[in-house]
Amino acid sequence: MIETRRGEGTYIKPFGSYRLVEILLSFLLKDENARKDLTETRRIIELEALKLACDRITEEYIEKLYQLLVQAKEEWAHGDLPVEEDYLFHRTIVEACDNRLLLNLWVSLVEYNKVAIERSLKREGRMSLALIEHENIYLALKKRDCKQAMLAMSRHLENSRF
Repeated sequence: MIETRRGEGTYIKPFGSYRLVEILLSFLLKDENARKDLTETRRIIELEALKLACDRITEEYIEKLYQLLVQAKEEWAHGDLPVEEDYLFHRTIVEACDNRLLLNLWVSLVEYNKVAIERSLKREGRMSLALIEHENIYLALKKRDCKQAMLAMSRHLENSRF
C-alpha cells in the first residue's frame, strides 16, 4: 500500500495480512461454494510451492520435515491430534520454496483455517492416513523426486478436503 504524507513524501506502507483475512472471511461467510474455492486455491498454492521446493529445498528443511513427522506420530500415539504439526509440515514446504510472497499468501489463506484442518483430521481414519501421506511427501522430497512428491501431495490434498 502506498501512503503519501504531506511535507514528507511517499512511502510504502506495510500491508497487513489482516486485510486479506477480512476479505477471505467475508467471502467465506457470503458464498456457499467458498470452501470448495478455498480448497482449490490452497491446492494450487501448495502444489506450485512444492514444485519450487523440489529444486530449492535444503537439508535443513528436509530435517525439519522429518522432525515434524516424528512429533506428529508421537502426538498421535499419545492420543492427541497433531494439528499444529500438520500445519507446520505444510508451512515448511512452502517456506522451502524460498518465495516470501507465496509464503505470505499461503499463511493468509491457511493460518485462519486451522479449525477446518482439525475437523478434517478428526474424520474416521484420516489422521493415520495423513501421517502416511506426509511420510510419502517427505521421502519424495528427500530423494528430490519431484514427480513422486507432486503425486503424493496431490493425493494428500484430495483426501484432506474439508
